[in-house]
Amino acid sequence: MSLRVTFIVLIVSAFSMSHCGPVHFSEIKQEALTKSAVPICDPFGGGSKPPPGHGLVGHINYLTPDQNGPLGSVMDYYFNSNGHVPNPVFLSDLIIPTRFFKSGFSDKSNNPVTANDGSPLVRDFSLHATSVFVLGNWAPGDYQLAMLSDDGSIFSLKGGQANGSDFVINNDGVHATQLGCTTNILHITADSKFPLTIDYYQGPPTSIGMILLARPLSPGNPQDEQCGRGGNDDAYFFFDQAYPVPPTEQQPYIDVKMRGWVPVDGSHFELPSGVTNPCS
Repeated sequence: MSLRVTFIVLIVSAFSMSHCGPVHFSEIKQEALTKSAVPICDPFGGGSKPPPGHGLVGHINYLTPDQNGPLGSVMDYYFNSNGHVPNPVFLSDLIIPTRFFKSGFSDKSNNPVTANDGSPLVRDFSLHATSVFVLGNWAPGDYQLAMLSDDGSIFSLKGGQANGSDFVINNDGVHATQLGCTTNILHITADSKFPLTIDYYQGPPTSIGMILLARPLSPGNPQDEQCGRGGNDDAYFFFDQAYPVPPTEQQPYIDVKMRGWVPVDGSHFELPSGVTNPCS
């Protein structure tokens, strides 16, 4: 199945190469970003190329051979993975149509990134990334957001609702590409800066996918009819063909776009203060 991402707002950086236990973000020092291993740039593909200072930054944890997988949630991977990739990960956006993922990761210098036993990372790993969500190219107002992901993901904007509560989309669990929805409404102005976290995980191979979608809120906007669908069908939203053939949009995804949903581009993701995107 799929890639799973859960995002939590913390400042991310690479961890020491010598660290051998589980890594939690409270242990990570921001200054390590400028001293760490070669970065991994948009490892799953992606859409826009944002200017320096924009994007998301995170890291990858994985289950080691002595651990049993897959686990059932992004938090299971976050807290219980023994393996950690020292390279920081930079994403331009969260626009990753469902695709095959068989070859694993490479860093910016095109070196393969492997587990501690030398095997490629194609399953049982998680990505934790952070950013600051801003208005970007939208008009100020209220928006609905949804998340397509394969496997599970949790997306959070601190203080993103009009009453100051956090905005959260929970699309967790082992599933094919599924549309995760929420009744939360994002209220955003020209001055809004919401700390963002995304947590995602990939359990069983071989497909991954993650797309953050948005549309302006209007009086007639109900929950989308595709909410919660797709999780049992690998080709429901996209037919994920082998590289270099791009994934093919299927009718349910085309219908979602016809109802006003669009992928959220890189203009909405600002890196934390002092962090620049070496992949721009």
